Order: sequence, then structure tokens, then C-alpha cells
Amino acid sequence: MKKSLNLSYVLLIFFPITIQAQLYWKDSFSSSNWKNNYDMSAEQNFRHIPNGGVDGNGCVEVSVVKNTHHGGSIKYLFKEKLGFEPEEVYAEYSVKYDSDMREYGGKAPGFSGTYDRAGWGNRPGYGKAGWSARGTINCDNQPYTTNRWYVYHTYTNYDAPNCPGSNNYRNCNPFPYDVSNPRSQPHASTKTWGSGLNWGNKGDMQFNEWYDVKQYIKLNTPGQNNGILRVWVNGQLANQYTNINFRRTDELKVFAYWFNYYNGGSNTIRETGHLRIDNFKLYGPDGDGEPSQVAVTGVSLSPESINLNVENTTNLNASVSPNNATNKSVTWSSSNTSVATVSDSGIVSAIARGTAIITVTTIDGSKTDTSTVNVTDPDEEVTVTLSPIQDAYLQGSTRNNNTLIRVEKDNRLGYLKYDLSTISGSIISAKLKLKCIGDRGNGIVNIGLGNTNNWTENNISNSNKPTSTAVIGSLNSNYSIGTTYTWNLETNALTNDGKISLIITQTRGNDIAFASKENSATAPQLQITYVSGRRTAIPDTKEIEVYPNPFTSSVTLTLKDNHDFDTLELYGLNGKSYVSKTINNSDKKLVLEDLHIRKGLYFIKLTGKNTSRTIRLMKN
Repeated sequence: MKKSLNLSYVLLIFFPITIQAQLYWKDSFSSSNWKNNYDMSAEQNFRHIPNGGVDGNGCVEVSVVKNTHHGGSIKYLFKEKLGFEPEEVYAEYSVKYDSDMREYGGKAPGFSGTYDRAGWGNRPGYGKAGWSARGTINCDNQPYTTNRWYVYHTYTNYDAPNCPGSNNYRNCNPFPYDVSNPRSQPHASTKTWGSGLNWGNKGDMQFNEWYDVKQYIKLNTPGQNNGILRVWVNGQLANQYTNINFRRTDELKVFAYWFNYYNGGSNTIRETGHLRIDNFKLYGPDGDGEPSQVAVTGVSLSPESINLNVENTTNLNASVSPNNATNKSVTWSSSNTSVATVSDSGIVSAIARGTAIITVTTIDGSKTDTSTVNVTDPDEEVTVTLSPIQDAYLQGSTRNNNTLIRVEKDNRLGYLKYDLSTISGSIISAKLKLKCIGDRGNGIVNIGLGNTNNWTENNISNSNKPTSTAVIGSLNSNYSIGTTYTWNLETNALTNDGKISLIITQTRGNDIAFASKENSATAPQLQITYVSGRRTAIPDTKEIEVYPNPFTSSVTLTLKDNHDFDTLELYGLNGKSYVSKTINNSDKKLVLEDLHIRKGLYFIKLTGKNTSRTIRLMKN
């Protein structure tokens, strides 16, 4: 007898052990509260049957409804439930299709990397925005169902025109391919919908019988055609595919397991039908796991260093390894509390000028990592020297990432990327310093500010390179080997809220070579001088924590348990109110988002029946 797959709440088993044999989730649908564990749509089409499953246990019945597109959707979201997203996973479930399903042809369970963005619904993801590998079934007036994979992959809609920056995934490709002939790639399709990959005869299922289904996915190495799909029915391998390109970035992982019964396109379901699912299980490679503890192997603290003004705050992020560690609790400490303190949640408050080391320590294993906090006084001028995080040059369409950055009129362009996010203040001076090495030259060399940071030294090309929005520095000189040259840059074009790209262009003269960051000589240096103006933060109290301060577009407040506040208002120096809201004493965390207001000083006022607090903060 075949088993069934149910989606009930009864049994959530998440015993992280090792990734080689880890049971992520198990649900026998014995509980009527099973829906609590899933993200769902068309809930009215799902019914819990206490004794309708395999061996008389509980199961879930799905109705596919005539003249509609549903079925419905049940998603198990890995990050939300487990705290991580796998790149390789097994899924098992049992299913029984009733004979009234003869008219149904549509989607069925499988894996999702859509992130509710692309990779389904006529929205190809092109390997960057999303993917999916659901199933499909076709009953179509035959005495059994046939099964296939339904895959949105990198080369779905491969001939779409390029449209960098767009989100019109159906009509164009926002992420141009870096292969010369996408048409030749495995499973390449001109359609905006998924490719059908057959399970074969061993995947066929008779009506009114239970079947055990086991599915396996291993995502490809980004950009390579080595992704794997396998499926077993009743213990027999039905089919496998080992050449699928799901993604071109490691930011895409397995987002969800997706029970999706849906008739897509313009056609609706012809007749109402029913199916049952039971015994749902998700687990890691090489087995379904036995409960065990996963030890902590390390902890990483970011950022590695921060610059704060007196009375400013920011939060540090601790990442415990592995992701599935059983006990991820940590403690925090400061080497110099007279300079900077740190809360139990990693919020750092600057007290006085100086340097402090913040240490995070895991409860399990006492693993540690540190971050250096440099605190400066108000209105103090601070000069920092930054090395590029990416650098390369293009000669025509050829990328060069080596020890030199060569520039030549109409032939070679240099590209530098810097991270300015650690600078907390107003930039008053910026200088770019390049050392001539390997090839002397002469003439005018301009420094342009790029319009995008969507490149690395390993992938820059004519399709993703930044273009100059403005010339912010220029130098006309004879460039001698071993000499460092300085460009004074216009500071009003620079922002300290993220990364910037600089473009080195020669407009006249003989070609020149400068040292790159890979050179043993001096790397390209960006010297920034800024004024760390005073920012006034929260009162010295454990009652309220506010971060970050200064802020860019959002602010988070954490309040103590059972506080007395019932209203919150954000207003400016002129008294104008920008946010006013009612809060409850059960609210412990408040997030003010999308604060599109001018730079300057603002106030948050929290008011209760017997108390009030006013917090000063700065908008950068």
C-alpha cells in the first residue's frame, strides 16, 4: 500500500544534526492545526481529514475547483522556519489522486526559489531573480496521471531583449547573459513559462491509490550547468536530470517547498476533483536524520570595525556557524566601557573619544569574534585612507584583473570600487592617489563617478560596467614610474551611505599603467577627510534603545517589557510632525521605515499616562 502526504501541524521535527543527515521537517497531518506551519493561499480548498490518510492517520484533502484556477498553495518557507536556506534537499510525501481528477492538468508539488519575485507565473528569473522546479500532472481523460517537472531556469525565455534595471521579467531580461550563445544551453527555451521535464513511465500513477514520492534537488554552482533533479516513485528512480542551470548567483537558494495545485494560463479547471497528501518530510543529503545536537563551530561579527561619534549608536550583527547550530545564543562585552558600551542585543553606544573592542562569545563552545569601535569627538576632522574592494580595467571588451590598471585614450579604461559606509560625518576632502608602475606616459587623466556598483573585478564587462555621470577630478601630467600622483576630487558628488565606483579615463597623451590593489606597490588609495558632527542619541537608560543613529531611511526602537508608552511621534526642529502612531505596552520593537525626510536633527517623543521620553537623532 502506498503512503500519503499530509500537511498537518502535529509533528514539527526540527532536530538539526549534521548536514549529511539532517531531518528538517516532518508532518503527518495528524493535527487539525496543521495550517499554522505553512504559508498558504486558497485555504478554503484544503480540508483536514482525521482518519483519511495512509494507515488511517490524518491527511489533507485538496479540492481543485471547477471554473477556477485553484487548487491552492502550501509553502514551507525554509528561512522563516529553520533560519537558513539549503542548496541541496530531499522532499518526501504521499499522494492519492481520486478518479474525479480525470479532467485536471496543472501544477503539482516541487521546489521553489522564487522569493515571490520571479521564476514562476510567466516571469522568468534569468538565473538572477528566481527559479522553480515544481511538478505538473496531466490526467486528461486517461485512467492514470502522468508527471513531469515544470522548471523555470536560467535559460527560460533566453531570447528576450536585454533591459538592465527593469523588473519586467516577462518581456525582457534585466540580467544580460555572460555566455555567447544561450540558445545552446541545456533546456534553453524561448517561452516565458517553465520547461517540462518528464518523469517517465515509472512516474505514472493510477487513480484511488496511494503513492510515495521522493524528490531531490541540488542547485548548480552559480553559472554552471550542473544542477540536479531526481525523483523516485514507490522507491524506484523514475528519472533524473544532471545538467540544469537554475541560477547565476549564490544569493538564490531553495526558498520553499511548494505544494502548488494550480491550472495556469487562460484556461480554468474543467471539473472539480480531489486528491490527498500525507507524510510530508524534508531532510538534508544522505539520509533522513536522527535527532542530535549540532555544535557551534564559530561566530562572525560584522562590521569588523565601525566609526562612531560620541552619543551615537549602531548595531553589530553576529552570525553563528553552522546555520543549523542547536544553541546560537551569544553574550557581548566591551574592552573599554568608558569609550563604548554594548547591549545584550549587540547595540553599541559611543560614550567618549577613544577605541574599544567589542567581543561576541557563543554560549556553546565559547567561540569569539571582535569588532573595533573608534569613537570621535563632535566636529573633529577625521582622515581615513581606503583601499579599493574591487579594481580592474577593460581593454576593448577584454577584462583584465591583474597587478596593473592600464589607461589609454579610446582603448583602456580603469575601474575602482570603494566602500564608504564606515564614514560617519560630512566629507570635506577627497583625494585619489595612484602610483605609476610598469609603463610611464603623459597627458590628461580624468576621474569619473560611476552610475552603478553592479560589477566586480571578476565579472566586469561592457554590459555591466559603470558609466561616468560626472568628472570629479582631472590631472594633466608627465607620469614617471615609481611616482604617486594625486587627484583632488569634488566632494559634493560623494556620499557616505554605501559603495562608489570611480572610472579612470585618459583623454589625451600616451598610455599609462598604475598599480592595482594586487600589486606589491602602493594600491590605489582614496583618502577621505570628514567632519564627525555631533549627534545626540537616546537618554542614558535601559528603557529605550534606538538604532542606527544617525539613520538613513529607517529607525528601530526597542522598549522594555510592560512600558507605559501609548503614543509615538517623530517631528522636526520646526515642530512639523512626520510620524504619529498609537502603541501598546506589549510592543517591544518598533520600526519606522521609509523615512524620506531631509537631512538634519529630529526628535522622537514617546508619551504615556505618567511618563514621557524625548530622543534626539540625526538624519544623514
